[in-house]
Amino acid sequence: WVAGMRASADSDQIVDMELAAFAAAGSMQMPLDRTNTTISCIVTNVELTKAQATKVSQMAADAYAHAIRPTHTTNDGDTIYTLASGKLGAQANAAVPLDLLGMLAVRALQTAIVNGAKTAKTSHGIPGAAK
Repeated sequence: WVAGMRASADSDQIVDMELAAFAAAGSMQMPLDRTNTTISCIVTNVELTKAQATKVSQMAADAYAHAIRPTHTTNDGDTIYTLASGKLGAQANAAVPLDLLGMLAVRALQTAIVNGAKTAKTSHGIPGAAK
């Protein structure tokens, strides 16, 4: 584990959140506020329509499931925005199929999530992996 729920407030030990949830299933109650939100942005220099940008965002959401567990729970407010500058123009769209762009977005985002967790410094008493 790179980051996650700690065994206790004063521990650096990370526990498997899913196993902890399963063990507490009989008494588990989710917090009322959304405290597990992940917001991301995919930026490309190809030209995309609104529908194409939406599809890239949908595909990129797989990165959350690859790098964060559990994900897509009722307590998450996860959002991914895709921005397209169009700098390469419409010709690049033929050279870069939408599905390939989406797969690249997944890889880039999951790498960014892991890198962010690994380089996080301790802040406000919450230990970071980079300390």
